[in-house]
Amino acid sequence: MMKRGLTIGIALPPNKGVGTGNLRTAQRLMRIFSKAGAEAIIVGPEESFDGEVLIALNAVKSAAAIARYRKGNPEGKLVVVITGTDMNRRASEEWQESISCADRLVVLQKKALESLPVKEREKAKVILQSVALPPGDLSERGSNEGFQVCVVGHLRKEKDPMLTALASRILEGESRVRVVQAGAILEDDYTTAVTMERQMNPRYEWLGELSKHETMALIAESDLMVLSSTSEGGPGVIGEAVTLGTPILATSIDGVVGLLGEDFPGYFPPGDVMALSQLLKRTEKDGAFYRELVRAGEAVKENFAPEKEESAWRELLQSLFGKN
Repeated sequence: MMKRGLTIGIALPPNKGVGTGNLRTAQRLMRIFSKAGAEAIIVGPEESFDGEVLIALNAVKSAAAIARYRKGNPEGKLVVVITGTDMNRRASEEWQESISCADRLVVLQKKALESLPVKEREKAKVILQSVALPPGDLSERGSNEGFQVCVVGHLRKEKDPMLTALASRILEGESRVRVVQAGAILEDDYTTAVTMERQMNPRYEWLGELSKHETMALIAESDLMVLSSTSEGGPGVIGEAVTLGTPILATSIDGVVGLLGEDFPGYFPPGDVMALSQLLKRTEKDGAFYRELVRAGEAVKENFAPEKEESAWRELLQSLFGKN
């Protein structure tokens, strides 16, 4: 069993007032630790914490919180979770200091583990982000007109967020594809891009930021989800689509391949609008290919089960304190 009565802080990077993946991860971890009998709290970017364990989300963005905790709690246990685009900043001073301070590292997909130097890999553990279905009924797939393709994620450069909309422009006139995008605009350039796309592309709709339940409902009702990112740490939206049974097209980047596997049939090169457009056409028109995407998601569905993540975190915390 995990040490009872443990006090765990979860250091959350700045989130610009939106419901980021890090915030949702923190909220999920609070439920996991509370269920295991620990006292878990979210620690803001400027807050101090002196409990027994600090779990820092993002080595670089939480660097200040990590340094503050280690200085004030030299005997405390520190776990750093490599999230988002953290892996792209491995040469930075913040990364090096955060990783060297950590007692254990957590990566969110197996390709990230392979990318770590051997010295860092020795204290790292792969823990996939689990997905629990929300209470209540979700909309059924096919309940909307046309062939609905959802794009879920806050709009910033690493997400290449307009690629699916641009790919839909190339489709033939008889295509029934509709691109429905959800997410807050985090970089000003995309305010203009979204406005222009809504004016020029009759296939495109932007919903803005949605709640967790609304996001899950959108994925559930969509015929397809596209992830077009050029960089990811371990996107939680992949697990959500898999759990809901929604087929996926995604860029062939490590952060996705580490979740879906090398042989997943729905990959396209990052930034390749023509390749994505062809896949959209094939997914809409080719029933056999559509069913292949569905089966590929079903093959990895159990990896995102809540009990798997709960067990992995219990094992990690036990390794910090022994099997008390």
